[in-house]
Amino acid sequence: ALIFWLAAAVGAYILIHRKPIYGFVLAFYLVAHLLESGPINLELVFEHRMYLPFVAISLAIAVFINNYQNSSIFFGMIFILLAMFNWQRNQTWGNAIEFHYDCAAKSPEKFRPQYNLGTLLGQNGKYTEAQQALIQALRIEPKHSFANNQMGNIMLVNNKLRQAEYYYRSAIASNNNNAEAAYNLAVLLERNGQHS
Repeated sequence: ALIFWLAAAVGAYILIHRKPIYGFVLAFYLVAHLLESGPINLELVFEHRMYLPFVAISLAIAVFINNYQNSSIFFGMIFILLAMFNWQRNQTWGNAIEFHYDCAAKSPEKFRPQYNLGTLLGQNGKYTEAQQALIQALRIEPKHSFANNQMGNIMLVNNKLRQAEYYYRSAIASNNNNAEAAYNLAVLLERNGQHS
């Protein structure tokens, strides 16, 4: 990736001197992308990170079509293809559960997509699927307080009280400021007749 970015930067420098409009477009893309996805961790994990850099790509396409009129049919076909991909992606973004399934499938070794999927599935009453996603999340980050609390909720709903207590206690052990887990544990203990 580093070699690719260095080559793109060198290409932008060369193009600025030979074909300034294309050099400007490439340089704009690199700078915009650096702002959105550079070494400064902005915690942006959404596709809209590409909105600003894509302005440069759109400009390059517009300039190319303007300079080469006979390429209009080719770019029209590309436009139709991109429109189809955009429509397909919008279908995914339009359904929260499908969106989170998509994220989890594309990032099976990342905690956040698995946790988000498990939480959303649990909120929608899909407890078996939620449990599977949360198992994956806890495999990646076993001491994550909120994931343990969510797993405790799933166990409680399934009337697996010992497991629920285990996960609530794990959540509190990882973060004793997790008020929700402490409350959930207290409710569970009271339900079991453990008042002290």
